[in-house]
Amino acid sequence: MTKGENTCPRLLSNSQINVASTGAIQLEIDHSKIGVAERANRTMADNISAMLFEAKLPPSLWGEALTAQIHVWNCLPTSTLKGMTLHEAWFKRKPDVSHLRVWGCLAHVFFIQKDKHCSLQPHMDQCVFVGYPRKFYNLSTKKEVYHL
Repeated sequence: MTKGENTCPRLLSNSQINVASTGAIQLEIDHSKIGVAERANRTMADNISAMLFEAKLPPSLWGEALTAQIHVWNCLPTSTLKGMTLHEAWFKRKPDVSHLRVWGCLAHVFFIQKDKHCSLQPHMDQCVFVGYPRKFYNLSTKKEVYHL
């Protein structure tokens, strides 16, 4: 390859690369060529918005919603891989989906704090399931709880 030759011909054509007189490279990107990624991002954003709205959770939990959504997407078959899942393509075995739960469902999380509770008081907090593995959002304290 010679200097200035396009090193990634599939993504950029020579007409899309402009070298300014200062030597800075300016890229003109045609967004129609990245339509699949744009659609996936839009779908994820729509799904996260729906997940947060349906569970009545604050927007600050969007990262947990995104992580949970990607975890589930990796267990779904895709036409690109001829019906295989991403997990199956990577690990050469079908994913175990028995651990999947409804995101945003109500959960009672058991905790052990013998110094703060007597034996007749409840040993559970009412939480909402927000991610894998076993992440919960405590409704009374408004904090995330990681349960083992």
